[in-house]
Amino acid sequence: GSRQATKSISPTHPPEGHALARCGGDAHVSEAPARRRRMDATALPRPVATGAMPLARPPPRHVEPDVPVTERIENMQEAAKKLQEELDIIVNGLSGLMDHVQAAEATAGDVHSDGMRKEVGDVLREQTRGLQEMAQTLQAFPRRWARLELNTSQRKSLMLNIKARRKRDQEELQQVPELA
Repeated sequence: GSRQATKSISPTHPPEGHALARCGGDAHVSEAPARRRRMDATALPRPVATGAMPLARPPPRHVEPDVPVTERIENMQEAAKKLQEELDIIVNGLSGLMDHVQAAEATAGDVHSDGMRKEVGDVLREQTRGLQEMAQTLQAFPRRWARLELNTSQRKSLMLNIKARRKRDQEELQQVPELA
Protein backbone atom coordinates (compact mmCIF):
# COMPACT_ATOMS: atom_id res chain seq x y z
CA GLY A 1 0.00 0.00 0.00
CA SER A 2 2.67 2.54 0.92
CA ARG A 3 4.55 1.80 -2.29
CA GLN A 4 1.55 2.91 -4.38
CA ALA A 5 0.96 6.07 -2.34
CA THR A 6 4.40 7.51 -3.08
CA LYS A 7 4.24 6.79 -6.82
CA SER A 8 7.95 7.36 -7.20
CA ILE A 9 9.93 5.61 -9.88
CA SER A 10 12.91 3.88 -8.39
CA PRO A 11 15.70 2.78 -10.70
CA THR A 12 15.58 -0.68 -9.18
CA HIS A 13 11.83 -1.12 -8.43
CA PRO A 14 9.34 0.38 -10.86
CA PRO A 15 5.86 0.95 -9.38
CA GLU A 16 3.11 -1.53 -10.01
CA GLY A 17 1.45 -1.02 -13.37
CA HIS A 18 4.59 0.59 -14.82
CA ALA A 19 5.46 -0.70 -18.30
CA LEU A 20 8.76 -2.10 -17.11
CA ALA A 21 7.17 -3.78 -14.10
CA ARG A 22 4.55 -5.41 -16.34
CA CYS A 23 7.04 -6.74 -18.87
CA GLY A 24 9.45 -7.86 -16.16
CA GLY A 25 12.40 -6.26 -17.94
CA ASP A 26 15.11 -5.26 -15.49
CA ALA A 27 17.72 -4.47 -18.16
CA HIS A 28 16.50 -0.92 -18.91
CA VAL A 29 14.90 -0.02 -15.60
CA SER A 30 17.60 2.43 -14.56
CA GLU A 31 17.66 4.18 -17.96
CA ALA A 32 13.93 4.70 -18.58
CA PRO A 33 13.11 7.25 -15.82
CA ALA A 34 16.18 9.39 -16.60
CA ARG A 35 15.40 9.30 -20.33
CA ARG A 36 11.78 10.25 -19.66
CA ARG A 37 12.80 13.20 -17.49
CA ARG A 38 15.17 14.43 -20.22
CA MET A 39 12.44 14.15 -22.83
CA ASP A 40 9.92 15.94 -20.58
CA ALA A 41 12.38 18.75 -19.90
CA THR A 42 13.14 19.27 -23.59
CA ALA A 43 9.64 18.67 -24.93
CA LEU A 44 8.00 21.59 -26.71
CA PRO A 45 4.83 22.93 -25.13
CA ARG A 46 1.72 21.64 -26.84
CA PRO A 47 -1.39 23.72 -27.39
CA VAL A 48 -4.27 22.66 -25.20
CA ALA A 49 -7.54 22.05 -27.02
CA THR A 50 -10.08 24.34 -25.38
CA GLY A 51 -12.80 24.07 -27.97
CA ALA A 52 -12.75 27.85 -28.44
CA MET A 53 -12.70 29.35 -31.89
CA PRO A 54 -9.26 30.49 -33.02
CA LEU A 55 -8.73 34.22 -32.80
CA ALA A 56 -9.24 36.10 -36.05
CA ARG A 57 -6.34 38.11 -37.38
CA PRO A 58 -6.78 41.84 -37.09
CA PRO A 59 -7.03 43.67 -40.41
CA PRO A 60 -3.66 44.86 -41.74
CA ARG A 61 -2.92 48.31 -40.47
CA HIS A 62 -2.02 51.22 -42.69
CA VAL A 63 1.77 51.53 -42.85
CA GLU A 64 3.45 54.85 -43.31
CA PRO A 65 6.99 56.14 -42.70
CA ASP A 66 7.82 57.59 -39.30
CA VAL A 67 9.25 60.74 -40.93
CA PRO A 68 8.69 62.20 -44.41
CA VAL A 69 10.80 60.55 -47.11
CA THR A 70 12.08 63.98 -48.22
CA GLU A 71 13.55 64.42 -44.75
CA ARG A 72 15.28 61.03 -45.08
CA ILE A 73 16.75 62.13 -48.42
CA GLU A 74 18.00 65.40 -46.90
CA ASN A 75 19.59 63.43 -44.03
CA MET A 76 21.30 61.15 -46.52
CA GLN A 77 22.58 64.12 -48.53
CA GLU A 78 24.04 65.60 -45.34
CA ALA A 79 25.68 62.28 -44.41
CA ALA A 80 27.13 61.96 -47.93
CA LYS A 81 28.58 65.48 -47.73
CA LYS A 82 30.19 64.65 -44.36
CA LEU A 83 31.59 61.44 -45.84
CA GLN A 84 32.95 63.40 -48.79
CA GLU A 85 34.65 65.84 -46.39
CA GLU A 86 36.19 62.94 -44.47
CA LEU A 87 37.43 61.40 -47.73
CA ASP A 88 39.03 64.73 -48.70
CA ILE A 89 40.84 64.77 -45.33
CA ILE A 90 42.06 61.21 -45.92
CA VAL A 91 43.33 61.99 -49.43
CA ASN A 92 45.15 65.12 -48.19
CA GLY A 93 46.55 63.18 -45.21
CA LEU A 94 47.86 60.46 -47.49
CA SER A 95 49.76 63.06 -49.51
CA GLY A 96 51.46 64.28 -46.33
CA LEU A 97 52.14 60.72 -45.19
CA MET A 98 53.77 59.96 -48.53
CA ASP A 99 56.32 62.76 -47.91
CA HIS A 100 57.16 61.43 -44.41
CA VAL A 101 57.47 57.81 -45.48
CA GLN A 102 59.84 58.53 -48.39
CA ALA A 103 62.70 59.09 -45.94
CA ALA A 104 62.03 55.69 -44.34
CA GLU A 105 61.81 54.08 -47.79
CA ALA A 106 65.16 55.62 -48.73
CA THR A 107 66.81 54.01 -45.68
CA ALA A 108 65.33 50.53 -46.27
CA GLY A 109 67.37 47.88 -44.46
CA ASP A 110 67.74 49.94 -41.29
CA VAL A 111 66.10 48.25 -38.27
CA HIS A 112 64.18 51.36 -37.21
CA SER A 113 63.01 52.37 -40.69
CA ASP A 114 61.97 48.79 -41.50
CA GLY A 115 59.95 48.63 -38.26
CA MET A 116 58.23 51.92 -39.08
CA ARG A 117 57.55 50.86 -42.68
CA LYS A 118 56.08 47.55 -41.46
CA GLU A 119 53.81 49.27 -38.92
CA VAL A 120 52.60 51.91 -41.40
CA GLY A 121 52.12 49.26 -44.09
CA ASP A 122 49.97 47.08 -41.80
CA VAL A 123 47.77 50.00 -40.77
CA LEU A 124 47.39 51.21 -44.35
CA ARG A 125 46.49 47.69 -45.57
CA GLU A 126 43.65 47.44 -43.01
CA GLN A 127 42.42 50.95 -43.73
CA THR A 128 42.53 50.29 -47.48
CA ARG A 129 40.44 47.16 -46.96
CA GLY A 130 37.92 49.23 -44.96
CA LEU A 131 37.73 51.88 -47.69
CA GLN A 132 37.23 49.18 -50.35
CA GLU A 133 34.35 47.71 -48.35
CA MET A 134 32.82 51.18 -47.98
CA ALA A 135 33.16 51.73 -51.73
CA GLN A 136 31.37 48.43 -52.44
CA THR A 137 28.58 49.42 -50.08
CA LEU A 138 28.23 52.82 -51.72
CA GLN A 139 28.21 51.27 -55.20
CA ALA A 140 25.20 49.19 -54.17
CA PHE A 141 23.09 52.27 -53.31
CA PRO A 142 22.05 53.17 -56.89
CA ARG A 143 21.25 49.51 -57.58
CA ARG A 144 18.97 49.46 -54.56
CA TRP A 145 17.27 52.62 -55.75
CA ALA A 146 16.75 51.08 -59.18
CA ARG A 147 15.15 48.02 -57.56
CA LEU A 148 12.96 50.30 -55.45
CA GLU A 149 11.83 52.21 -58.53
CA LEU A 150 11.22 48.96 -60.37
CA ASN A 151 9.23 47.54 -57.47
CA THR A 152 7.28 50.78 -57.16
CA SER A 153 6.56 50.81 -60.90
CA GLN A 154 5.51 47.16 -60.84
CA ARG A 155 3.27 47.76 -57.86
CA LYS A 156 1.79 50.85 -59.47
CA SER A 157 1.05 49.06 -62.77
CA LEU A 158 -0.37 46.05 -60.92
CA MET A 159 -2.70 48.29 -58.89
CA LEU A 160 -3.78 50.16 -62.02
CA ASN A 161 -4.50 46.85 -63.81
CA ILE A 162 -6.58 45.62 -60.86
CA LYS A 163 -8.53 48.89 -60.75
CA ALA A 164 -9.11 48.80 -64.51
CA ARG A 165 -10.36 45.20 -64.34
CA ARG A 166 -12.75 46.05 -61.49
CA LYS A 167 -14.08 49.05 -63.39
CA ARG A 168 -14.54 46.96 -66.55
CA ASP A 169 -16.33 44.21 -64.56
CA GLN A 170 -18.66 46.78 -62.98
CA GLU A 171 -19.45 48.29 -66.40
CA GLU A 172 -20.21 44.83 -67.80
CA LEU A 173 -22.54 44.10 -64.89
CA GLN A 174 -24.38 47.36 -65.50
CA GLN A 175 -24.76 46.60 -69.23
CA VAL A 176 -26.17 43.11 -68.70
CA PRO A 177 -29.97 43.43 -68.48
CA GLU A 178 -31.33 42.03 -65.28
CA LEU A 179 -33.26 38.81 -65.65
CA ALA A 180 -36.61 39.01 -63.97
